[in-house]
Formats: sequence, C-alpha cells, structure tokens
Amino acid sequence: MKPDPSDSLVLHRQLLLQLGDRLRRLRKARKLTTVEMAERAGISRMTLASVEAGDPGPSMGTYLRAVSYTHLTLPTIYSV
Repeated sequence: MKPDPSDSLVLHRQLLLQLGDRLRRLRKARKLTTVEMAERAGISRMTLASVEAGDPGPSMGTYLRAVSYTHLTLPTIYSV
C-alpha cells in the first residue's frame, strides 16, 4: 500500500499547530507581548503571529528562531 502524500501534509500541519500553541503558551507564561518576543527572536510581530497560529507560510528556519529564543529544544517544547 502506497503512503498517501496528504497524510504527510496533515501531520506536518498538526505539528506546526502544536508548536505554535506551545510557543504562545511559553510567551504568555513569561509575560511577554508578541512585539517583545518577536524583537528578541529577530522576527516581525506578524511573523510571530503566523508561527503561533501554526501557519505553514513561515520557513522552518523562522520557527526555529522563535524556538531558539525560548532556550528550549524541540523535544522539550513538545513535552510542555
């Protein structure tokens, strides 16, 4: 049975949604505004909003820049 490519896209989207949700919760727990966190991560506020929404538009590098600001690893973020 051949894997369905749409399954991969669905999984990718779910992972981005989870990552964005966790980043938003971490930002709020640190009492940071989107502007403050975006500035610290070196991205625009609108890009951070896209990342937190799990939008597939930003590059994976952009997601990693937002994650790097938290000083946590991806496995740690997913366990939060």
